[in-house]
Amino acid sequence: MILKIAAKEITNTVRDRRFHLGVVTLLVLLLLALGVGWHSYRENSALQRAAQASQREQFLNRKAANAHIAAHGGMTVFRPYNNLSIIDEGLDSYVGTSIFLEAHRSNDYQNRPAERTAAVNRFGELTVALVLQLFVPLLIILLTYAAFAGEREQGTLRQVMSLGLHPRDFALGKALGVSVPLLLILIPAALLGVLALALSSSTLSASLPRMVWLSLGYTVYFVIFVSLGLCVSARARNSQRALITLLGFWLVTCLIFPRLAADLGERIYSTAPPPEKTFADASEQAHSFTADYLARTKQLEAELLQKYNVKTRAELPVSVSALMLYRSEEEDTKAQRKKFTELFNQYQKQNRLFQSLGIFAPALAIQSVSMGLVGSDVAHFRHFAEQAEEYRYQMAQKLNEDLINHPFTDFQANRIAYHTRERAVYESIAPFEYAMPDWRWSAGHLVWPCIVLTLWLLGMLIAIGLFVARMRID
Repeated sequence: MILKIAAKEITNTVRDRRFHLGVVTLLVLLLLALGVGWHSYRENSALQRAAQASQREQFLNRKAANAHIAAHGGMTVFRPYNNLSIIDEGLDSYVGTSIFLEAHRSNDYQNRPAERTAAVNRFGELTVALVLQLFVPLLIILLTYAAFAGEREQGTLRQVMSLGLHPRDFALGKALGVSVPLLLILIPAALLGVLALALSSSTLSASLPRMVWLSLGYTVYFVIFVSLGLCVSARARNSQRALITLLGFWLVTCLIFPRLAADLGERIYSTAPPPEKTFADASEQAHSFTADYLARTKQLEAELLQKYNVKTRAELPVSVSALMLYRSEEEDTKAQRKKFTELFNQYQKQNRLFQSLGIFAPALAIQSVSMGLVGSDVAHFRHFAEQAEEYRYQMAQKLNEDLINHPFTDFQANRIAYHTRERAVYESIAPFEYAMPDWRWSAGHLVWPCIVLTLWLLGMLIAIGLFVARMRID
């Protein structure tokens, strides 16, 4: 009987003009979003690889007076685009794509695409995730609001229920009747997405587990809206009220609530001063305790003279100034990393609040899951920032070590001597390569939004049983 009800619903759905219009609109949006995402990824990745190669070449071919000056010359590294950004850009447009690495200083991230876009456009850039999170639920609402209310208005609900059909079976048949046509749209779209990923990157195998879990998350999200639509339709007095109620829920939870949740997180866990000033301020603070730099250098010199049992600085086998620079880098980095941790802890608190509020709006939970699995959330940005900062520190200290091991008294003579081995020194520093964590690491940061989605699903399934069992026949 369930299959018969489902078959009847599928036939009615396929014949419905609302479904035709919804399908065409949804497919156009999905294909357009997929095409834009694929093109943007390919173009940006190519530009980024070229820029990174250019930066490496400039680093290898620079001419500096000594290794520490070369460390101040620094280099720019880029946060690589993930091929899954084709689906969901997440925070990629807001956190910056490049950072300049130099001695003694942690700089802010540059080249935020959102800075070059009008605020009205940033609210909803067309992505596959946006279509799945906003427009698929809207289509589900249009297909489910009249499921029971429409039957009641037509007088057919009493006839169906008089046959002794269990309300649960009736609801399941209705749900299948809505879900199957949706699957006929979403499955081909998903296959096109996999094809786009395969064409855009050679690391498809690494992305597949994320894609599988992402598909499962969106499936749960859609089932929540199907269940919600059936619940409201069973409870509402007529189809018009059901439609208004569901559209109101969609408007509040999918459009308004995410923006309010983000603003609330910033108000409660403020990151002021702005992130672009935070690291610079930390660098200045790090240098504030070097006002006695000369005195500490004299103290270090005395320690080294005693250690090596020599009388003059020129007799030392190491450079006092270079060793002081090495220690200063350690101190600066320690102070900057403390500020770094404070800043990202605030970001994480904002993120946890956003995820927690998902208990009131499933759209918040699926947004967190989507960004987390795609690799465009706060946790992944912090993971990259930590690797970039560690690379900066190791680069600066390796160059300082060269200066320590080649002490000099004559600046010009040292400069000439340094040029003979300069490129070899730079080549000893491996190019920066970011290693993105695997899907298990990502899943570990998504426990709460997954729990929230599960609670919403269980709640809606329980509600269906209660509302359908108690719905009015006429």
